[in-house]
Amino acid sequence: PLLAFTFKGRIKSLIRAEEKFNGYIVEYIYDYYEKHHTYPPVPDLREKLSCFRDIIAYRLVISLPKCHIRDDKLREEEEIKYLYRIANVLPGFLEERGFTAESAKGVLESTSPFNGSGGSYQSLHITFYDNCSRSYMEVQLRTKKMDDIAEIGAANHQAYEKEQERVRARREAIPEGECIYFDEAYERCRRLQELELSGVDVDMFTAASN
Repeated sequence: PLLAFTFKGRIKSLIRAEEKFNGYIVEYIYDYYEKHHTYPPVPDLREKLSCFRDIIAYRLVISLPKCHIRDDKLREEEEIKYLYRIANVLPGFLEERGFTAESAKGVLESTSPFNGSGGSYQSLHITFYDNCSRSYMEVQLRTKKMDDIAEIGAANHQAYEKEQERVRARREAIPEGECIYFDEAYERCRRLQELELSGVDVDMFTAASN
């Protein structure tokens, strides 16, 4: 009852899904090539793409109002404790409603570090399988400070710049024409990033019916 919160759901857009899907291909082939100096078999690449599980996602952002704890550091520590409490209760709550939490390598209670580090992107992520629709969904848990840094703060811009540097390095490392899957995925990522989204006209209701 002390917490203020927002709860949002989304289905990843086709453009964002295409970016991530092709980004996985580029990343996996590059990492495999760096390690083995050859290209991965198609079955291995297909297996890698099976981890694409956040088409449907929900985000819970919590905040402990200052009227409860004035000290910023103490308040932030308490908010993180609440996040872990929610993360540990959520699997059981959803399992009663037809969802199965993904394995965390035998660790039953969450004490894992947040995704990200330092002053950059941080978030708790839990993947669930919906046994009714037979699809995956992801739940993200953040404090308001974490959400602000991720959505409108430095982490957003820094992550974009670093990813652009990594993508360019991968293209330079893989000779063009040697791996068609890498070439096609890289080119598709490049073209998607150049899209002016404000000019993309999509009738979402027609798209849904089709």
